Amino acid sequence: MALPTKAGQRSGRRAKPNPRAGILTPHPRLPEIWRAGMARILVVDDSVVVRRMLGLVLERAGHDVSFAVDGEEGLRATASIAPDLLITDLEMPELDGIGLVRALRADPALAAIPVVLLTASGDEAHHRAAGEVQVEGFATKPIRSTEVVDLVASLLRGR
Repeated sequence: MALPTKAGQRSGRRAKPNPRAGILTPHPRLPEIWRAGMARILVVDDSVVVRRMLGLVLERAGHDVSFAVDGEEGLRATASIAPDLLITDLEMPELDGIGLVRALRADPALAAIPVVLLTASGDEAHHRAAGEVQVEGFATKPIRSTEVVDLVASLLRGR
């Protein structure tokens, strides 16, 4: 009978090779989008704090994130990078989120991009406005990082 060895000591026996060594497998509880791969996401918000928070969360989830500070810049960036998903604030200077979504929906090349509309106010008028432009997602700020990841995963699942 062999005596147990202490950690770091050799027992004199060779370990059996592990055929799965070096193979990375995702944890089964990771959101599906993390296993599906990276998406290009454009975040349009005039708040640097919101842009940083969303960027950090989405980049940690494995996505490629670009930013714009208002609707005008967001429209140009959307045409340039063709994101898989656009997350925009409702209230911004120059061109607000509703105007941005209307411009996207009017352009056949950009109309199919899913949009999440964020607002600091969850009042009924904002909900109606989001419904009128037919956005795929709507959330009230502040939004928790887990909500961001879940919302993005649900919208990108079928792409």
